[in-house]
Amino acid sequence: MRTVDGVTRSLGGATIKLSDEGVFSFSNSSGTWTQPGPFLILNYYDRQHPRAQAVALPSASSVAFGTAGTLSLSSTGVYECSTVGNDTIKVTGIFEKIDIKLSIRFILEPDGSGFRVAIDHEDIIENHAMLYRVLSLEVLPGFNAAITGESGYLVLPNWSGARMFFNKTVSRELRQTVYSSNDQWEYCCNMPVFGIHRDNGTMSTLITAGECDSVLVCRQHYEEERVNSIHPELVYRWQQEDEIIAGPRELRYSFASAASHSGEAYVFIAKKYRDWLYAEKGLTTWTQKAQTRPEATGYRDRFMLKFFMAYKEPHPNGHGEYHATATFAEVRAILEDLLAHGVTRICAILVGWNIDGHDGMPPTRMPVDERLGGESAMRELVKWCSDQDIMLGVHDSYGAAYTCSPEFNIDELIRHRSGEYWESIIWSGGQAHKVCPAVYIEKYVPRDLADIAALGVHGHHHIDAVGSFMPCFSKQHPLPLRRDNIECNRKMFEMATSVIGSVSTEMPFGSYFDLLDGVYHCYKNLSAWHASSAAAKFRDESIPLLLIVLHGSVKLCMGIKKGQDKIAEMAAWGIAPQWEVGMRTSPQFGIVAYNEVKEQLIDAYFRTYGDNGYCLKTEPMLINDYRELTNGIKELEFDNGSVLEVDIENNKIEVKEQQKVCQV
Repeated sequence: MRTVDGVTRSLGGATIKLSDEGVFSFSNSSGTWTQPGPFLILNYYDRQHPRAQAVALPSASSVAFGTAGTLSLSSTGVYECSTVGNDTIKVTGIFEKIDIKLSIRFILEPDGSGFRVAIDHEDIIENHAMLYRVLSLEVLPGFNAAITGESGYLVLPNWSGARMFFNKTVSRELRQTVYSSNDQWEYCCNMPVFGIHRDNGTMSTLITAGECDSVLVCRQHYEEERVNSIHPELVYRWQQEDEIIAGPRELRYSFASAASHSGEAYVFIAKKYRDWLYAEKGLTTWTQKAQTRPEATGYRDRFMLKFFMAYKEPHPNGHGEYHATATFAEVRAILEDLLAHGVTRICAILVGWNIDGHDGMPPTRMPVDERLGGESAMRELVKWCSDQDIMLGVHDSYGAAYTCSPEFNIDELIRHRSGEYWESIIWSGGQAHKVCPAVYIEKYVPRDLADIAALGVHGHHHIDAVGSFMPCFSKQHPLPLRRDNIECNRKMFEMATSVIGSVSTEMPFGSYFDLLDGVYHCYKNLSAWHASSAAAKFRDESIPLLLIVLHGSVKLCMGIKKGQDKIAEMAAWGIAPQWEVGMRTSPQFGIVAYNEVKEQLIDAYFRTYGDNGYCLKTEPMLINDYRELTNGIKELEFDNGSVLEVDIENNKIEVKEQQKVCQV
């Protein structure tokens, strides 16, 4: 190992240091945080043998492999340091045996609150890429790690947010893709943020550049050291045969003292991510949205009620039996009944209005199914809802195609690296095939939005099941990078907002938070599929990380089930309820008949969107703090000083405004 003198930089009351032993540390008035051991791991591919290898920076020893007498000694890593100004340490890593050289910069924040790690594309140099190729870099892999038995917890961005305490007895490592890849769909790794809370304070880490090609390495009770930690892996090649992924990479580390929190420590982590979204990623508040899009606040202030109108029983060829569960006339009858009971603030979303019902024949949607009343009946319902001040929208999705559609075109499908097209699950339309986003944003999204708007629909549009963000290797419509897929879907949300007025989707991913007005699932409670995943081993409790980030900008919903009163539980996190009903049940999809849940639905409405409903009163505000009190009370404190106090056990909700208390 090439030794260097210890290097330090100080600014704003903070110091970063890289000692001559290769130990990195950051300190400020809140405390000191340290990286024991190597501060970087280079994962590279050796095409001679062939195999993936890892080498630490710094590392003093190597491991022999391969054939005796050949140049098959694994690399070592040495480094040189220099300083730039009074805020930056630049480290150059030299891996001589594999002809790779890289530079990484540690940069102090001006206010002393933390530091950044920056790597530019030109900082990665492969001098013999035919033999040795960079796959990824793991940055500060043990930074601020906790040992099993300590107090505190890891904060992970899965589902609504998760925390894991340091009390495990089984050694585990989980590598999960930020904005979950298709093979990790159930992990719901939604956001490029993570953190750790220990007795020495709270650390928040954001991946602020290159997040679409990043992995979180999560460890619990790991190996002999019993380490509990999370660190980022910045991916430059997902497969060794790929071209290197260009673009800058950046991480931001922020710190707070243990004594600085009045509520839960993870609030600090959520607010750091939220601040970045507002400052640099285009997230806007409801107040800002209202200046140009009154449809957005119109949607915000209404109870979201989906009407499941029709479906086909899932069958491989798409010819399952068709069931009409609510005609347009029956939807109106349900809405008339709700109006008669004082339920007036409604956003009604029609599901399965199109030909052959819910996901019955995509990419073909038109004409409106005659078995439900056809186009004339839909137009009448749209007009009637407008007259009653009911916001009416439709549920749609654009990522699947079925062979039962006359428009099915095999050349429009996502292609894997092998050249094979992507088949997904068997659903109402039969065996699903995944359409490339580059195709549907040009061909289907603008056409279908225009057709829906021509029916008189305006106000809100719901787009189902956007996720996985996989590349497409078709020669006709290539999307070689995950971020290319993401960019196409961002255009889809922009189109929907431009034509219809506001938009929501099923699953929350940070790559498009700034374009959303609502999310159908905030994942407070996990399904069996989610709860049995490898990621769930790192979840002791769900936490409202996502809610703290987005409340005041995006409506986050949670479904209500028959016979389960979850309103107080939802209120404790600021969640809005949503329900899906038909005139008749839909056993295949778990949708209940309206009359079975009518009283429960009406009660839920008045507690949330009635005149004193907690959603109506608090949805416009940002969450300032969240507290779990010793008496079982949960408190959400908002930026205007009001407090939402919830006693879940006694089903009691109070909105404490600055001048009065409203019982919900």
